[in-house]
Amino acid sequence: MTALLTPDQIVREVVRGERPWIDLRRVGMRMQVVRNDYGWYTWTDEIADEPDVTVTLAAVAVGLLKMWDDPEKQRAWAFVLKAGTFWMLPEAADEAAKDALIDALSDVSFGSEPLQGTRQLIHTLVQRSDGD
Repeated sequence: MTALLTPDQIVREVVRGERPWIDLRRVGMRMQVVRNDYGWYTWTDEIADEPDVTVTLAAVAVGLLKMWDDPEKQRAWAFVLKAGTFWMLPEAADEAAKDALIDALSDVSFGSEPLQGTRQLIHTLVQRSDGD
């Protein structure tokens, strides 16, 4: 028998790239990511009781890394994360790493390649992770 996941667990799994972003519907978030004629993604939502989940830098880094070789999937995922208010990063000891990770999310969400060195930063954050 499979245990039911809490909304926080589902959000964390989406952030880590372990489940598709569409699974946010399980926590009452109705998101739609589409491409318009200009190639930009847009979204709409109906949020019943939106969770407010704090995730680690490493969790976001893991998600970016898991989808590195699938730019379209990574772009939609990054767009949802950038557009959503259902997750947040805590104050970080390494604010430069936090800023670089947020910049990488922005780059990916607009279909741009992250800056040189970002992949190494992501690997470093994943290696330092505490399992979240």
